[in-house]
Amino acid sequence: MVGKKLFFMGLGIFATGVAILGVWLPGIPTTFPLIVALWSFSKSSERLHAWAAGLPVLKHALKEAERFESERSIDWRIKIIAIGSAWVSAVAVGLLTRNIMITSFVVFSALCCTAFMIYIPTRQSAAANIEADDE
Repeated sequence: MVGKKLFFMGLGIFATGVAILGVWLPGIPTTFPLIVALWSFSKSSERLHAWAAGLPVLKHALKEAERFESERSIDWRIKIIAIGSAWVSAVAVGLLTRNIMITSFVVFSALCCTAFMIYIPTRQSAAANIEADDE
């Protein structure tokens, strides 16, 4: 049991680090690693969960991660930003590095991001929910 708890704590700390890097580095996602971190911390440490939730740099990503956790959907604007950022990063890395291995990795990451965003349901707006209730 202790080994499992340590594993989830380590995974959560690693995912939080990736999320923080994703705030500043193009091509690295923020919300998805934060979802993994919060999930890991919920399995291992309430103290670390509260710590990750209190990081100001992750405020917006945390709000979206919690919304994803409760609704299992992502706002369409976030999907567009995520997919667009992934592909802009892929093109920028390709043009700036001209290294086929690095570019291939970033393109693969962009493909994974795109597939994930397509797979996850899109959250309906509040206006759409009201219209659906009226019918």
